[in-house]
Amino acid sequence: MRKAAVNIYKFEELDHEAQEKAIEWYRSGFEFDDFYQSYHTETFTSWCHAIGLEISKWGWSGFYSQGDGAHFVGRYYYQKGWGRKLAEVCGCPEFIDIAMRLQSIQKRHFYSVYAEVKHMGHYQHEYCTSIDAWAQNRQELNIDDEEGVKECFRDIMRLFYESLRQEYEYETGDERISEILQDDFYEFTSDGKVW
Repeated sequence: MRKAAVNIYKFEELDHEAQEKAIEWYRSGFEFDDFYQSYHTETFTSWCHAIGLEISKWGWSGFYSQGDGAHFVGRYYYQKGWGRKLAEVCGCPEFIDIAMRLQSIQKRHFYSVYAEVKHMGHYQHEYCTSIDAWAQNRQELNIDDEEGVKECFRDIMRLFYESLRQEYEYETGDERISEILQDDFYEFTSDGKVW
């Protein structure tokens, strides 16, 4: 039998090269799980609900591959008092701008615009949806307003995806991982391997 002594280090005690190896180890095992998705899904669902967009499902894939993006499935109708409701739950200027664009379309049609969003295909991005918009009694909207509704919904999908991507980049960034690894729970050998 042979005994060997091994020096154990905290993250901040490692040299730069060993710290980089430890960061890569952590990053390679990182999973962007339900915890991160749930926060964004709940936030965006509450914003959408405030403007009359009832989401039954969010879908997304990411990041940095063909077909990546986000979509939702749901129904839209005019929500009386939406501005006050949205102000209570949303501080995102981009989302508020989208809501204002929808309001403008609703006003031109006497607040009778409805829409339905369905997912199509196996990709997850905003163009893998079928969006049908109409006025009361299934009257067709003019092409500009129909496209305006579709673009508003796609902008919400893009905004949702961007928020997920930013969260992912933050959680997998060197600075954030370094903070996590400085927790006393983690110990390393001198070459940055977890002990």
